Amino acid sequence: MQFTKLAAATAVVALLTAAPESATAQTVKIGFVTSFSGQNASVGEMMDQTVKLWVKEHDKDLPPGVKVEIIRRDDTGPNPEVAKRIATELMTRDKVDFITGVIWTPNAFAIGPLTAEGKTRSSS
Repeated sequence: MQFTKLAAATAVVALLTAAPESATAQTVKIGFVTSFSGQNASVGEMMDQTVKLWVKEHDKDLPPGVKVEIIRRDDTGPNPEVAKRIATELMTRDKVDFITGVIWTPNAFAIGPLTAEGKTRSSS
């Protein structure tokens, strides 16, 4: 599971570093939906710490002017309705470029069609 998250984060940086010069001075928003409460809160917290460390270690690899903003949301555990609502908010209100961090399969199934409709990249 952690390898998949790391691979997704690596793909984000690879995409950003391959961006043309006109892509400078931009913020890439990543919606991080995971369980910060409920039965797998410890897994969500470990994932969050991993993402924070990865961003800290790879911030220097980004093109000049490009910043990564992580927007964290708690899905409260296996709850597809909450996950769908959170993903919708991230896409419409926060205008995220990617959604990642999902632990629970039912939540991923609820979010998947939304990301396809909204052309937001999803990594689970």
